Amino acid sequence: MPTAPIEYDIFVSYARLDNNDGWIKAYVEALAEQFKLFTGGRELRYFWDTDRIPEFSHWQTEIFNKGIANSKLFLAFLSPNYFVSEVCRREWRAWIEREIGMHILSDGAAPIYIVEIPAMFGKPMPPEHETARQVAELCHLPLPHDLFVRDAEAVVREFRRRQLHAVQPFYNAGLEALKRQDLLDQLNALVKRIDTQSEMLRVAADSESTVPTYNSNFTGRVDELVELRNMLVDGSTGVVAGIHGLGGIGKTELAFTFAHAYAGVYPGGRYYVRCEGQSSLLNAFTKFADGPFHDEISDAERNDIEANFNAVLRALKRRLQELGSVLLVLDNVSDPDLLRPQETSRITKLGPNLHLLATTRLPQAIGIKTLMLGEMKPGDAVALLEKFRPFADDTERAAAVEIVRRLGGFALAIELVASRLLVKKSLTYVGVLQGLGLESLDTYAEDKDVVLQRHNHEKRLEQVLLPTLADLSPEARCVLQFAAYLPPDHVVLPWLRDLVLEHYPKLGELGFDGEDPWQELIHALFRLSLFSGVYAENEFPTTARLHRLIGDFLRRDVGPDIDQELRAYLTKKSRDIDQNQAKPPDWDLDGLLESVPHLLSIRPDHRLAVDAMFLSNKVLDYRSLPLAKRLLEDTGAVIRKLAESDETNAQMQRDIAVSYSKIATYQEKAGLPEAVENWRKCLQVFDDMIARGLHVTPQDLGFVDWLRKKLG
Repeated sequence: MPTAPIEYDIFVSYARLDNNDGWIKAYVEALAEQFKLFTGGRELRYFWDTDRIPEFSHWQTEIFNKGIANSKLFLAFLSPNYFVSEVCRREWRAWIEREIGMHILSDGAAPIYIVEIPAMFGKPMPPEHETARQVAELCHLPLPHDLFVRDAEAVVREFRRRQLHAVQPFYNAGLEALKRQDLLDQLNALVKRIDTQSEMLRVAADSESTVPTYNSNFTGRVDELVELRNMLVDGSTGVVAGIHGLGGIGKTELAFTFAHAYAGVYPGGRYYVRCEGQSSLLNAFTKFADGPFHDEISDAERNDIEANFNAVLRALKRRLQELGSVLLVLDNVSDPDLLRPQETSRITKLGPNLHLLATTRLPQAIGIKTLMLGEMKPGDAVALLEKFRPFADDTERAAAVEIVRRLGGFALAIELVASRLLVKKSLTYVGVLQGLGLESLDTYAEDKDVVLQRHNHEKRLEQVLLPTLADLSPEARCVLQFAAYLPPDHVVLPWLRDLVLEHYPKLGELGFDGEDPWQELIHALFRLSLFSGVYAENEFPTTARLHRLIGDFLRRDVGPDIDQELRAYLTKKSRDIDQNQAKPPDWDLDGLLESVPHLLSIRPDHRLAVDAMFLSNKVLDYRSLPLAKRLLEDTGAVIRKLAESDETNAQMQRDIAVSYSKIATYQEKAGLPEAVENWRKCLQVFDDMIARGLHVTPQDLGFVDWLRKKLG
């Protein structure tokens, strides 16, 4: 018969380098002694790992299964060494999931701050990435630090949210400081916290719930969970918050996880209310009443919709009075009437301890605190894939990272790939990446062996996007079609205005009171989460982001006219900026630097490449040599490739020569010796044109003479 796992009061997480003199071990032993005195003799059970675990092959069994999964409180000794330790960061991320599983997110850790990190705190608070970069410098990590910073900044942010026990002076003073009374006072405060942890866990576990079971594969989204908690704070009336976003982006999963993660905050219970197709809470509550409140409602009340609603209110009021706060999860609200104040006030009148959390694809409702849910963070999405299929090697991990990039962190698509890898053992990440696209995602969705945690009836991307796209006006659809051909992270809105007004000129006509229909249309696309981005309040944005998969989906059904019209527009835009002596707007120049290489990578375009090549003059003046180099390389490669296929075309051959001369000009300014070779390549093209009898202009011949003299 297997032995039951040991339950631990605390899990001790520390960097081995910080315990070289035994201070951390002695601190934990002193804590155990104070705990024994406080509890009248009970031994403190703590998990203390002594192995360095050079590889992660034993991490799951030795650290997670034995320690983290069976501990009630996480004791982390914070220092620069802690943050640079991959094992410590992994322990912390695993503990976050443990907190959610125990229903006490944000309340399950006691960080002990032992070594100062100057950028950890301050006024104003430095950004997390600056703190992570400082840690890398303090620990002399090899350059570059970008990968470490991306991994560590979320850990820094999480610890900043916690109440820290600052013991830097005691740590610096060595083992003797552990005997000081002021440190013993701190230890006693921590002892009381440990002693009450079991009661906190009991309250959380006793919270009644009809919310679907916790998805143990849920990964990341901690920032969003904390933001929701901050929204649903007590006020003078009941609180309503909404999770808005596209279908398939993870709204329902986030709401369910919130209900599980913060069960301890809702001792009165957490209840699930299906709202799809419902226009009022009266109707939504008819099925709700059959569940947890069945014994509190008479048959006569159940058969009358108004009486049933009042009976549910009565049951909720009793729970609020006897137990405490209650959470109602209103899932998949499809009718805006249900979230109007006159409707929600029928239940929020019960008071500030009743919280409503709605999920919806609808635009943001007026008067409701809103969380606009976007794509998963890349690190979280990669971690989710790893849960379903561990990475066999670095090549497989790299393929997973690229899969996440191509899918843009779209939760439904990530889970489809993960589930496919789970059930098809012969697949590899490299193989999935090679065939990745909308067609492969549709194939995965049709595979009955590929099972999702939620909404298995909506596995196809088309099924989750069409309800939002189907209701768009022709003008809005036209905006998105043009946007779909631009770089997904850099959609320039003034360009879209010019292009769309050619089709719908009335969008440019202000209303009698100054209303701008173009701006209203763009704001509506932001509210629907079709566009995303950050912009200053009361300032109309110049750029937006369009999710990569939405762009792929829209392009599938759009003819070539939109693409050709956009390319012609950007070709003219490049030419106009080059010929204008004034400094171009930043959004224009930056937009071209992003968009031209993007479009050329999709389809080579000689005219666009040539006109964009001349932008290098403005890039050298107003940006940097490296950006000019990238532009010239991208445009030059297209110009040469297309010209090589038509060696009798004098203009194309001349464009090759100009491309080499532009690159040589950049290289001269950068002080690079390669400039001479590119000047020679330029001259060679002209010499070949003359030898083949291709048309060469007098200006060309004058340039050739100048170039021969330059090269000696």
